[in-house]
Amino acid sequence: IGEDVGLGVSMFFAYRSQRARIQSTAQGLAPDNRAAVTNQTRDFDYWHWRVLWKIGLATYLQKWRVGITVTTPSMGLGGSGGVLYDDTFVGQAVDGQGNPLTYLALNNQEVGANFKSPISIGFGAAGSFGASRVHLAAEWFNETAELTVLDTEPFQAQSSGELITKDLVRKLDHVFNVAVGFEHDVSERLHGYC
Repeated sequence: IGEDVGLGVSMFFAYRSQRARIQSTAQGLAPDNRAAVTNQTRDFDYWHWRVLWKIGLATYLQKWRVGITVTTPSMGLGGSGGVLYDDTFVGQAVDGQGNPLTYLALNNQEVGANFKSPISIGFGAAGSFGASRVHLAAEWFNETAELTVLDTEPFQAQSSGELITKDLVRKLDHVFNVAVGFEHDVSERLHGYC
């Protein structure tokens, strides 16, 4: 846009893949030699494609080159994932009503995945002062509302009939990053950075 001002737009395809597993197993033996075993597993994995755009504007201000960018919130293109929920307890004892101490809630689901990244605004500047240059950068990322990444169907625990829902949700706070750099030409062939 003229001799000293430039405008650019870039389109990005972003891919996210994430997996987590938490598992605990315990065994116990009572003085009367009756045993109990418990297992708890929470597992999820998913992948997701999305598209977003980055718009940048740059110009010269005397000794400084400055620019600003805006990265749009992403638009989902699709994805899928799975959630495993296992809560099992088996004991050789009985409760006060004479029922065996057994609990089982096991479920594995494959569902669609949803993921979004927020809008962000960035600023950068580089100033030249003889053989030295100073670089400044900052970027702010907006917070995100709570998002259901994996929306599972409620299921009933096999032993008790209890209704269990285990969606995967995420929420992000806003973030502000700042960076400063210094560059100096010691000679034609030697340059220093920090």
